[in-house]
Amino acid sequence: MLSEKVAVITGAGPGLGRTLAGLMVEEGARVVVSARSRAALERTAAETGALAVAADVRDADQVRALARTTAERFGRIDVLVNAAFPGTHRKNVLDMDPAYLELRRSAVETATYGTLPACRYLAPYMVEGGGGSIVNVTSLSSRSGYAGRSDYATGKAGVHLLSHCLADEFGPLGIRVNCVAPGWIASDALTAWMETRAGRGHDVPGDTRPRRGPHGAPADRDRRGRRPCRHLPGERPGQGDHRRDPRRERRSVVHVRATASPSS
Repeated sequence: MLSEKVAVITGAGPGLGRTLAGLMVEEGARVVVSARSRAALERTAAETGALAVAADVRDADQVRALARTTAERFGRIDVLVNAAFPGTHRKNVLDMDPAYLELRRSAVETATYGTLPACRYLAPYMVEGGGGSIVNVTSLSSRSGYAGRSDYATGKAGVHLLSHCLADEFGPLGIRVNCVAPGWIASDALTAWMETRAGRGHDVPGDTRPRRGPHGAPADRDRRGRRPCRHLPGERPGQGDHRRDPRRERRSVVHVRATASPSS
């Protein structure tokens, strides 16, 4: 399916971007990987055999150079995967100092705005070649936010809606635009986070062992074994229980959301 296709992957440092690069190379694609971190990028290139071109997706000039370098090397561009997002730590809004607010702003810009320059400067080569495919990596967090991940949820939600707009624009030009919204993905960062939560006695994804509260009762019950009230003012008891069931949140889910386009 990807034999001789030319694919560009942004955010191809550690994690999903690196994995995607390796899989595409195995499928016969000629792959260009891009990221801000040169060290991570060089490792990805060494492990996958892809061509490495450093670029910050928020910088239009760097993205334009990425597109030009790819076209000059391979003569065309068929696929663009937008997967760039910087690693950030969980932090509630009231705990953010000015420096951390700036870090969060940068993260949202990388995800949402950073998708625009990549599409703006790589898509014209797809049009010249008769069509192509753009895949934007979002997340289940784009539809369900969590405490401490305001930057991640906001950035991914922006990409989700942006993809609908791009599909409407690029469809008539022969370019498909789709979102892939995965759930938990095994990575060093996720492993470290789960180990931290487990050390504090919190539930972790995939762990079905019952947690115990300070009085020996299950962690989701009080000292008398009763579940805490989770309904909002104006709701009947039990009416809001469907909103946040920890047992459901522990399930590992991969969800694919495909935007509609005339050429799909």
